[in-house]
Amino acid sequence: MSLYRIYVDETGNHDMTHADDPNQRFLALTGVILESEYNTAALKPEMDAIKRQFFQKDLKPLIKVCTRLEQIIFQPSVGKNG
Repeated sequence: MSLYRIYVDETGNHDMTHADDPNQRFLALTGVILESEYNTAALKPEMDAIKRQFFQKDLKPLIKVCTRLEQIIFQPSVGKNG
């Protein structure tokens, strides 16, 4: 059985109640489901190459931020009382 990774992102006008023009109110929700093996073997190396090309040559600071975020998200005791 394969493992999968799901990426979901949203964008839009968060203040919909104050927009008088309905054409100015929008919400877009996008998602993609990838096999974990594809994510590790193909997507991550390609995304790292794009990051290096356009943002910085050394990805260590980006990796540290992502690693810390994963530590916060996946630790069950974080944010719970007791």
